[in-house]
Amino acid sequence: MPALAVVAAAFVLPAGARADLTDEQALANRFAPVVRLVTQDEECGHGEPYEPIDVDLLFGENTVALRGPWNTTDLVQIGPEAADLAGRYEYHLD
Repeated sequence: MPALAVVAAAFVLPAGARADLTDEQALANRFAPVVRLVTQDEECGHGEPYEPIDVDLLFGENTVALRGPWNTTDLVQIGPEAADLAGRYEYHLD
């Protein structure tokens, strides 16, 4: 019986109380990850192959630079913290 009551309540609620699909799409668009692929003209140097790591290991590290927007010569900060990335679209960690 409780499941039937929940289903019935969904039909009784006013239209504004239910999630709107446009609201869901707007939320998805706002928090969707942004991936940008760029061409690298020169070959990578020797070293370890790329292995994904937890991004939290990079924050506060003095060998990591925050650069941008999408220009490797625009140094913003050395050893950035997570909060330093807020609102910095088109910036990157180097």
